[in-house]
Amino acid sequence: MSRFYGDFDPASTASTTIVTLSEVSRGIVEAVAQNFFPFESTAANLASGDGVFTSVGAFSYSSAVGTPYGAGTALRVQSGAHMTITSAGAVEMMEFSSAFTFEFWAHRDSNSGNQQILDSRNDGANPGGCLLIQFTDGNLRVTNGASGGGFIDNRTSTVADAGQWQHYAVSRDSSDTLRMFIDGTIVLTTTFALAFDNKATGGAPHFFETVNNSSGFTGYVRDLRIFKDTCIYTTAFPVTTIPLRATSDNLAIGTSTTVNTRSHSHVWNYSDVYDARFADTWPDLVYDTQIALYLPFNGSLTDFSSYGHTVSAVGNAAVTTSPFQFHGSCAFDGNGDLLTVPHNNIFDFVGNDFTIEGFINPTTAAGVQGVYAQWGGTGSRSFKVTISTAAKLEISGSKDGSTGGQISQVASTALELNTFSHFAVTREGSNFRIFINGVNRGTTTDSGNLYNSSANIAIGGNRADQTTNTLFGNLEDFRVINGLALYTTAFEVPTRSINNTLTVNP
Repeated sequence: MSRFYGDFDPASTASTTIVTLSEVSRGIVEAVAQNFFPFESTAANLASGDGVFTSVGAFSYSSAVGTPYGAGTALRVQSGAHMTITSAGAVEMMEFSSAFTFEFWAHRDSNSGNQQILDSRNDGANPGGCLLIQFTDGNLRVTNGASGGGFIDNRTSTVADAGQWQHYAVSRDSSDTLRMFIDGTIVLTTTFALAFDNKATGGAPHFFETVNNSSGFTGYVRDLRIFKDTCIYTTAFPVTTIPLRATSDNLAIGTSTTVNTRSHSHVWNYSDVYDARFADTWPDLVYDTQIALYLPFNGSLTDFSSYGHTVSAVGNAAVTTSPFQFHGSCAFDGNGDLLTVPHNNIFDFVGNDFTIEGFINPTTAAGVQGVYAQWGGTGSRSFKVTISTAAKLEISGSKDGSTGGQISQVASTALELNTFSHFAVTREGSNFRIFINGVNRGTTTDSGNLYNSSANIAIGGNRADQTTNTLFGNLEDFRVINGLALYTTAFEVPTRSINNTLTVNP
């Protein structure tokens, strides 16, 4: 239940411990890669650069070892195969005069011998100032392709693990500090002032084999990214648990926590009450703000909230990588597809503030389509979000028991078909709001308590015990928060996976 700010505290003085959590930092530097090759099912470049691969030899896409993020496919490279970049921008792409970042995921078959990742020479004559990245007996190694006294060898003392996925990164900042990372840990730091100008004028950089067609790489590769003029990594970092993309803003670097205790007079001010409620230190707090459910759909139906709810698919509802907004989505074909989650008290909104949000990609405006529902038969109704026949988002709720009337509101504008839109349904006190792409498209006011239902949760459906009025389209990054209206005014649409982190009006 909500409390009014400024409530009287009968004690002459009071204190509370205020815990301030900073938002998870999502990248030391947020930047856009000029070239990004996910290697999920093709060698397509999803960035804006000119890199276009031509493959020579045995390449395939295999699910034998999954991906760094779970089940899925990755590029399988057999020794003796290589890729070349033959597009007009190939040479310039490897000309690193200052800062750069080169990173990838690899699952190597063995630690035996030399295994090339990049060779930017135009031939095998070691012309100087070129960038070579390889593994030598399991050690990550960066050289400059020079010969004689001009040769610089940077080789880690840490042997990388074969037979499992590991993240590798080579970065250099504007002060010419070169760092090499394995699974987010710095394994080598050195000064490297050489400009990689790629002497292969008119040539084509080789990947997974040298330009002499030797030292072939054998294993699996995912998410190869190249940032020119930008050093993404300068400190140790936890590697991402969701697929990389062309921007670096989905990298979780860490959190910081500030704890302080304040003393107050008998009247609590707005700021202190808000912080105390959020930190669960507001006296006699009867409800805690919690993420009730978080489904990113990044390869599975796993609930990443602290509850770890069991999510079951009905019909053909399944995770897919096409289409997607950030990393993956759950597809519903409208013919009885839905997801169900067993009832839990965390889903009982009653009079609490709450937020239901995600990205939705409706494919048709046919009929009523369920998005979220805790809705059973007579006497067990609660709250649901649907799409009307006009493709407009609609909310409805039963208040004060099954005979207490309805709370309802329809958005003023329709959802765009075949396009991902961010939606959010929030309750703040007596105000229920519907946001589409950060814009308030409908508000209704009702102070009634929502009915405390025992029904299971349906996602992509109208009810968990029925397979009618189900969704045509896709959901991604679906989240339910009980105890907080995350959005109360217009806001910028998230440009990255919302993750399992609370941020008010980001």
